[in-house]
Amino acid sequence: MIVVRVVVALLGAVASIVALCGSAAAFQYCPVSVGAIQPLQFAASDAYRRALDRRFGVELQSEERQPVSVELSIAANDAIYRVTFNDLAFSDGDAPAVFFAFDRPKAVDYLWVSRVIAAQSTLECPLDPFRASHEYFNDRKLAAAELTARLAANERLLKAAKAAPISHPQFSEPIHRDCPEPEQAPTLKHEVAPDGGDLSGLKGPTAIVALVHVSPGGEPLDVQMFQGSTFSRLNAAVLASAKASTYYPATIDCMPSTGIYLFKAIFGT
Repeated sequence: MIVVRVVVALLGAVASIVALCGSAAAFQYCPVSVGAIQPLQFAASDAYRRALDRRFGVELQSEERQPVSVELSIAANDAIYRVTFNDLAFSDGDAPAVFFAFDRPKAVDYLWVSRVIAAQSTLECPLDPFRASHEYFNDRKLAAAELTARLAANERLLKAAKAAPISHPQFSEPIHRDCPEPEQAPTLKHEVAPDGGDLSGLKGPTAIVALVHVSPGGEPLDVQMFQGSTFSRLNAAVLASAKASTYYPATIDCMPSTGIYLFKAIFGT
């Protein structure tokens, strides 16, 4: 048996892979995620030349149907800021918008939901950043469907901002960018090789690929079949191996982050 491992780039290629797994995948790790961000000084179709507006609107998404409190973490100007929004109510097709402002203009790089409180229970969420960089706001090479969705989200945020209260993030900690690779995908730390058992029934090399969502601590949060075979026992063996293995986490700005790793096994004689 031969086992081959493949790493997927953290940026770019991952998005298309996640889309194949269903839009609900992110909610397995945190019940609330960021759907859109809008610097409110600009119209939805403007070029955000520097994205330095001091007021930002954020659209949150959730599959939860109960009020929750959400802590947003914001990376801006080499520091992390945090702000909490209480009693957010989600309903079918309704994505609550929240708004925050800095005391002075700051370029927001990305933000993420870092904590959710629901029904008196608190969930610490893995770092899963939504990029809000200069490149994001100025991207004019989007596919038509993605551009339409982004402009629609921006319009919703602009409309919601008219009567919305503003919260003010508080400085939490500096960002230490002193690691060798500030942004990288997860890598394999220790592999538990899959046991294929009797392979005499195979008529040639058989490749099976599992998609592993890796936590900031290096644990597999979730393992899904990405490319299976007609042999259910081999599929199960690869899923079990991918789940039992350990990983080095992805990093964003030198901070451990969620990420995706492709665990590939090739069985054959």
